Amino acid sequence: MDLKEYFKRIGFTGLYNNADLPTLCTIHKLHVMTVPFENFSIHCGERNTMDLKVIYKKIVLDHRGGWCLENNLLFSWVLREMGYKFTMLGTKNFNPFKNEFSLMDSHLINLVEIDSKTYIADVSFGLSCQIWEPLELIAGKDQPQPPGVFRLLNDGERWTLQKTGRKPLIQNKAFINSLLNKPLTKTMFSFCLMASNVDHFLEASEYLQTSPESLLTKKSICSLQTPTGFRALIGYIYSEITFNPQEDVDLYDMRNIPDITPPCTHSFCQLSTPWQARLFSLTSAQKSIMDLKEYFKRIGFTGLYDKADLPTLCTIHKLHVMTVPFENLSIHCGEKITMDLKVIYKKIVLDHRGGWCCENNLLFSWVLREMGYKFTTLGARVFNMLKNDFNPMNSHLINMVEIDGKPYIADVSYGVSCQIWQPLEMIAGKDQAQPPGVFRLLNDGERWTLQKTGRKPLIQNEAFVTCSLVDKRQMKTMYSFLLIPRGADHFLNTIEYLQTSCESLFTQKSICSLQTATGFRALIGWTYSEVTFKPQDDTDILDMRDIPDTSHSTLHSLFLLSTPWQARLFSLTSAQKSIMDLKEYFKRIGFTGLHDKADLPTLCTIHKLHVMSIPFENLSIHCGEKITMDLKVIYKKIVLDHRGGWCCENNLLFSWVLREMGYKFTTLGARVFNMLKNDFNPITSHLINMVEIDGKPYIADVSFGVSCQIWQPLEMIAGKDQAQPPGVFRLLNDGERWILEKTGRKPLIQNEAFVTCSLVDKRQMKTMYSFLLIPRGADHFLNTIEYLQTSCESLFTQKSICSLQTATGFRALIGWTYSEVTFKPQDDTDILDMRDIPDRNTERFEIRLLVSPAVLKRTRSSLKCYVTAFRPMRIELSLQRCEWRRGLHRRRAMNSLEQAEDLKAFERRLTEYVSCLQPATGRWRMILIVVSVCTATGAWNWLIDPDTQKVSFFSSLWNHPFFTISCVTLIGLFFAGIHKRVVAPSIIAARCRTVLAEYNMSCDDTGKLILKPRPHIQ
Repeated sequence: MDLKEYFKRIGFTGLYNNADLPTLCTIHKLHVMTVPFENFSIHCGERNTMDLKVIYKKIVLDHRGGWCLENNLLFSWVLREMGYKFTMLGTKNFNPFKNEFSLMDSHLINLVEIDSKTYIADVSFGLSCQIWEPLELIAGKDQPQPPGVFRLLNDGERWTLQKTGRKPLIQNKAFINSLLNKPLTKTMFSFCLMASNVDHFLEASEYLQTSPESLLTKKSICSLQTPTGFRALIGYIYSEITFNPQEDVDLYDMRNIPDITPPCTHSFCQLSTPWQARLFSLTSAQKSIMDLKEYFKRIGFTGLYDKADLPTLCTIHKLHVMTVPFENLSIHCGEKITMDLKVIYKKIVLDHRGGWCCENNLLFSWVLREMGYKFTTLGARVFNMLKNDFNPMNSHLINMVEIDGKPYIADVSYGVSCQIWQPLEMIAGKDQAQPPGVFRLLNDGERWTLQKTGRKPLIQNEAFVTCSLVDKRQMKTMYSFLLIPRGADHFLNTIEYLQTSCESLFTQKSICSLQTATGFRALIGWTYSEVTFKPQDDTDILDMRDIPDTSHSTLHSLFLLSTPWQARLFSLTSAQKSIMDLKEYFKRIGFTGLHDKADLPTLCTIHKLHVMSIPFENLSIHCGEKITMDLKVIYKKIVLDHRGGWCCENNLLFSWVLREMGYKFTTLGARVFNMLKNDFNPITSHLINMVEIDGKPYIADVSFGVSCQIWQPLEMIAGKDQAQPPGVFRLLNDGERWILEKTGRKPLIQNEAFVTCSLVDKRQMKTMYSFLLIPRGADHFLNTIEYLQTSCESLFTQKSICSLQTATGFRALIGWTYSEVTFKPQDDTDILDMRDIPDRNTERFEIRLLVSPAVLKRTRSSLKCYVTAFRPMRIELSLQRCEWRRGLHRRRAMNSLEQAEDLKAFERRLTEYVSCLQPATGRWRMILIVVSVCTATGAWNWLIDPDTQKVSFFSSLWNHPFFTISCVTLIGLFFAGIHKRVVAPSIIAARCRTVLAEYNMSCDDTGKLILKPRPHIQ
């Protein structure tokens, strides 16, 4: 770090022994004319840091440039070395697109004090707004410099810097709309006079070089001031600007540079040749990745694009929706969708694939920027017709484009029947007719809403008349939005949710749609639709058919997707299809009827078959398995592995069945009644489905289990008695809340030993649960199921439960008590045959689970009885023996790791606790030693005193107050427990050893665990 090397770098040859204003002005001007403002490091894969030595080497020794944080941090070091009194400040840059200042301090400046006057030194704002010499900190004063007139404004605490420039005179007409900020008065940044240090800018530095929203990641920038103006290379557009203040204009000589040779950058931005050669080898490859001409080739646009006007926008908008499909196939092919613009460009433009709204519209925003349009990216909340409300999050991305002072909505990726073909003018209430229908924007003040009025669907294939994919509503609300600018980062959490949550429409169905000259094509799941618009007849003709397995040419011919990737898609989706197959579910429950109609008789049939073939059980918890809300895992467990599940599993699977069969339903959460507390549980721990058929709502609940299981859906009529074999069910309503009750029969227990058993519920009137008509997603129950399978308060962790409805009643195995219940409605009784099941002959099942021996023994017996008592389940444990054995070693390894982590955590906590006792123990020991020495000394003086034998005992104590006080103090300390305090760590260690001995472990006095040899068991 040598100041002379810096002066040599900027060409300063004067004296610098005086920290005065002329010297500061000189080095400030020389810096901006020799050290470029550039962000090439970001685009060359290098990491920008706030390490001053690294910055010095980069700029001074390697003859490179830097951005504001680097240049101004280096300049602050120069000021310090030269003896200037200065303060480092952080500023918020003004964003002209959002018309507001940034949220974080992303720019660094220096406040220099000379002769009681304060000046702003900023050597690295770059381009046309670069100040050449320090600005005096005076509010409202115009300070002219070659780039223009700078002005500092003050509103109390905050200062704002503005610049008034000159009219740009562009020599090449092709660049009239490109890269130029046309307003003559520009707001640059604002700041408070609050000192900042280097650490203050670390977060901003990280964001600026990684976020897709950052201007520095979108474009490579390099600018250098010259004696007559400045030079700039932004992307591959080179500009030579000459200031002409006498005529109040700036002359712009701009041209595209297809590829710059190494000497070119050295000549205009003073960059060293070796590094710059590396730069251009990288940026040339970068250019080939993001090329507007490739995009135009992708959509088939061959016109001129030198004007950012409405006809050009309408043309590329329509071509985009007719060549780039709206699709979510990446999700179903195991690919991750990101908001990285380069990845999206490669996927859609180079690989000839499609994308969903966030991908297509983000790519289109880049196109708008490259073409010179003035636009704002907005976030929209899509309307959810099942919930009859807008989604709570902004899950849709659109662009608002301003042309000749008029705003338009450009949305190239809503897909299927609601896709707009051309931008919509933002006029509230105006009907804007397009081939898909009539679109209308409504405004209620702050929020805008987009609606579409369509036509009547005419379905040619009668098998699809009741298909849930056919939306018969002519008036559709699409989405709502606020005029608040949103960046790509705003949608990161949303796209993560949309491609992972089982509640997301995109994870439930694969979707691919493409607009055509006469309508659109769509492939949703395995249903293909060809739609033709007939506006003259006010109809849309739908040609729909199921595609059992699509050939490798289908996506290429119908949706213009590239063949190699599509071949991979169908190899994966075919496997995916086999995982979630409705026919397998019907085979599992024994349903052989037709399921083309979503009517009440079909629903009643599959509901009854489900409860009679799939047990309500929580055996997974007691077998060391984790229960999840992943629909594919649940499907595999219940349908493919022929097992049961609890309410959240069974009813979530049943909701998928309802969706596949075309029923209109809503998933709800219920609070189960706790008879011990005589109140409903505080959490919604039960999942049910409300199904709407012919305008009537029904409650479908296939998994409450045991005696309160409903066999068929209940009509939602308050106070109506609905008799079923288990009893009479009744729904009550107190306004918002619904309550389900059941009136049963008197239990008749055949085995007298179980007359007083707690498992026998002798109440005839039972409250089951309550619920609100608030739609709930699977994610809503995640915390609940975690609690239910881990908390010692949960009924499911206290007892293993397994029940299955039969034609005459139900069977149940609760813990070790097996019950066979027969309904006798004619006698108003339920006959209970109950017996304890001992543990015998468990070894022949070969069930190997990684649990403790006691739980393993119990699990074996439970599953043995489970197989014996529930033949309809057909759990062939002997066939699964090899599978259990294969998973044994894997589970042991995972469990061993978890146990090791638990032991480490326990050891760490124990050693921390023991160590924290040491200081206090040391102090108590010192006090005990001092008091004991004082007592011993006093006792010695008391004993050798001749008067001690001559006077009474109390008189002798009175004559020796030192001994008396010491002795009383010692006794008081023992009563206070000092004898325990001085050995507290040893007591804790001893108690821990007692407990750990049962687990064949011990510990030393510091809390370190000691593992003893494993005992040999015969």
